[in-house]
Amino acid sequence: LGISIDRNVGDVELRGVDLQVGWQANDWIVVNGSASYNNSELKDDLRTSATAVLSTAGKQLVETPEWTVAGRLEMRPFEGFNLGFEGKFVDERFTTDINDAKVEDFTVYSLDAGYNFVFDGVKAMRVQLNVYNLFDEQFFGSLSTRFTAAQNPSLSLGAPRTVSLSLQTRF
Repeated sequence: LGISIDRNVGDVELRGVDLQVGWQANDWIVVNGSASYNNSELKDDLRTSATAVLSTAGKQLVETPEWTVAGRLEMRPFEGFNLGFEGKFVDERFTTDINDAKVEDFTVYSLDAGYNFVFDGVKAMRVQLNVYNLFDEQFFGSLSTRFTAAQNPSLSLGAPRTVSLSLQTRF
């Protein structure tokens, strides 16, 4: 709609933790994982005008998932070739300041494979295939939040299954 609104929701108590771990099992297998936990609480009700107040005290921050978890397995079975598989889970997110509407959690998986070539006169050439959202999961990507559900928050669908093939060169 061409409208962007920033709003100050007052004091927020925010606690959380981000964890990441990586492990190289051998010369050709690498495993990575990450997790984020966020616990938020709005401390005050939100004044929207001289006479109107929204009951936001005790609610969670909008568009902020409580849990986000991701993992990746990458294999390099021979020189120049890699194959990767990854997944990401995003917990449900509220779309309004009073937490009366939310979008469901989702998990998206992706796959990639690439090979590096060497030719005379070319320092490096790589062909890469990527498949994003491998299982064509339907989910809401970005959210344009509002005070209440009655104001119809704007939700954008995440990308459907997307396949790309790229060729990269260095001379």
